[in-house]
Amino acid sequence: MADAQTVYDTAAEFLLQSPPGELSDVLADLRTIVSAALSSSSPDELDRALLPALKQYHAEQYTVVDLPAREGAGGKTLVTPVSRLGAGEDGAEERHVNPKGATSFVFDAATASASSPRPLSPSPDSETESLRSALESVLAQHVANHYHQGVSAVFALADPAYPEEEEEEPAPIAEVRQKEKMEGQDAVGSIAEDVEGTVEESAEVAAETAEAESEAMPAEGVEDAQVEGEQGAEAAPAGEKETKEEGDEAAEKADADAAGDDKMDEGTPAPAAAQDEAATAPAPAAEPEKPKVARPSRLFGLYLVGNKYNPSNYWTGRWRATYTLDHAKGSLEGTAQINIHYYEQGNVQLTTTLKSSTTLSPSPPAEAVIAALKASESSFQRRLGEAYGELSDTSFRGLRRALPKTRSKVDWDKVGGYKLGQQLGGQ
Repeated sequence: MADAQTVYDTAAEFLLQSPPGELSDVLADLRTIVSAALSSSSPDELDRALLPALKQYHAEQYTVVDLPAREGAGGKTLVTPVSRLGAGEDGAEERHVNPKGATSFVFDAATASASSPRPLSPSPDSETESLRSALESVLAQHVANHYHQGVSAVFALADPAYPEEEEEEPAPIAEVRQKEKMEGQDAVGSIAEDVEGTVEESAEVAAETAEAESEAMPAEGVEDAQVEGEQGAEAAPAGEKETKEEGDEAAEKADADAAGDDKMDEGTPAPAAAQDEAATAPAPAAEPEKPKVARPSRLFGLYLVGNKYNPSNYWTGRWRATYTLDHAKGSLEGTAQINIHYYEQGNVQLTTTLKSSTTLSPSPPAEAVIAALKASESSFQRRLGEAYGELSDTSFRGLRRALPKTRSKVDWDKVGGYKLGQQLGGQ
């Protein structure tokens, strides 16, 4: 018995090659084949194994999604490789961008359906969105005029080159010194503001500063000062000693008066009006959080798809194209892919790819961009018509059976009456 993982990998390869509009038929056939190859496999196991391939198929084939109507954000959009935002916490939900409505939605790859729309976060940059919207409007008109069941979408891509980073020039030395000087003055000013107040408060600050300095002074210096003071007092005349004692008594009295004033200041309560005003003062309001805005971009991805299915006549087809526009430089790189399947009593497919490159003026208008896109695809279509015209003369002729030497078809009803040597030899 084949390994289960090998069977699932092979089934995923077949799923990725599903012709346009036939995904559900291929998936149903794969379930039958896998269940026959793996008797222990269940449909749920196969669906889980094929889920990554389903997501890849929808992104590569630009699957059209009908969005749920919410706040005018309904309509159709495309699932593409650049529309994916990421999976949910459990890894099951995958969100994609709807650029036209500035929303995102959950995409279910198993049913190809959208749900749970919500606004984009961060929101698009206003200038970028203006350019993107203009491109989408003109592209949608072009697709509606030239494609059967056509749908288009324009995405703003991540552009690391925009806006250009400006290099900061080093400031002159004189300016740096002036800035440092001003910062020093600001620091001094802040200290002065802290010290300002009443006379008593200034005296307290001065006393505390002197006390701190005396504590920080070395002990030896203090002792020396005391010894010198005692010796000077002994040597001084009696009159000077009495004068000094009177001065000391006056200083002690002044200190006592100052202490009394300080106690009165400390014991005096603040006015009631000031307390009420401080208690009822409103707290500073918190600044509202600014909405997040995406980084500006000048790089856009233009996606379009046209589907035409005719299963009653056993054929289907799809035209899908991708164009990358660098709006700042004016370059347009495109890739168009066509897949057609004919399966009436057989299996014939046409798969072809066109790559194009167009140079426009920097910052071109939306109409010029779509005109270049239209010219590129019109050239591709003419080349396809010429290739189809040559099929009957070259490719199909090589597949036909060659006529006999007589240059006429054999009448098989009379083949028994032919004289092969004479009839076929022309004698």
